Amino acid sequence: YPVTMSSGSIYGIAFSDGFVELSEELDIVEENTTVPFYAFTERARSRGLTIIGSNDPLLEYMLVKTGLVYKSRLLNTGSTGGWTAVARGEADIAPTHLLDEETGLYNKPFLDKYGLRGRALLIRGYDRLIGFIVKPGNPKGIKGFEDFFRGDVRIVNRTRGSGVRVYIDINLKKIALDRSIPIDRVNALISGYTYEVKTHTAVAHAVKTEKADVGVAVGYVAELYGLDFIPLTWEEYDFLIPRSRMDKLEVREFIEKLRDLRVSEFKFAKYYRVPANIGSPRD
Repeated sequence: YPVTMSSGSIYGIAFSDGFVELSEELDIVEENTTVPFYAFTERARSRGLTIIGSNDPLLEYMLVKTGLVYKSRLLNTGSTGGWTAVARGEADIAPTHLLDEETGLYNKPFLDKYGLRGRALLIRGYDRLIGFIVKPGNPKGIKGFEDFFRGDVRIVNRTRGSGVRVYIDINLKKIALDRSIPIDRVNALISGYTYEVKTHTAVAHAVKTEKADVGVAVGYVAELYGLDFIPLTWEEYDFLIPRSRMDKLEVREFIEKLRDLRVSEFKFAKYYRVPANIGSPRD
């Protein structure tokens, strides 16, 4: 897995074991392709905790604040990638905020959809506020997802499989159905739909550098980049853990630190809220 952190982050190196060498003619590397790997040390550092899934600034803050960052491998694959990694036995913890279109619930319905009922637990995390990231003063007058279909608006999208991307696509699908637009035409009608980035900070950076007029991300990054934020919804950000890993020392430590999380100490705490049952299995 490639390691991706917040844009401009200098501590991403702490999560890395080394680097791979790719030919400059390559545009993409298919899964399971063998490539040359060069470790930073003679023996790649052993990581006690493998976290694969959704990207979140508060999670990164917690790992650094508690020192767990030095025991962890953090891989931002999006929520869907986290569920797949747990199902394949690759992840100790998978951060997730997947919205189920049929029930309107976060995360829980996917235990059955991924065949993980009884094999994995959802540990309650926290809520975070996501919304539109726009330029100061909102010069394009963005008010809702309907504006994504305007010819004068270019968006920055999240990668397929991420929880935010799922949320975006659900809302765009509703509008397309209301307007009798074929679903397979949506990507052609929305400028920037195929412009995908992996992290929340990358969304803000795209808007800041005028590569896009709007994107969806956690409110924290709008303030970080001096942009405007239009709230949309509170997401439920939880942690999927295989039952077979629940007794692992580093997993137990992670859950303990999660229960002790003091969001008020985070500079951008207003974009997060902590439920009373944080760190407990979801019913």
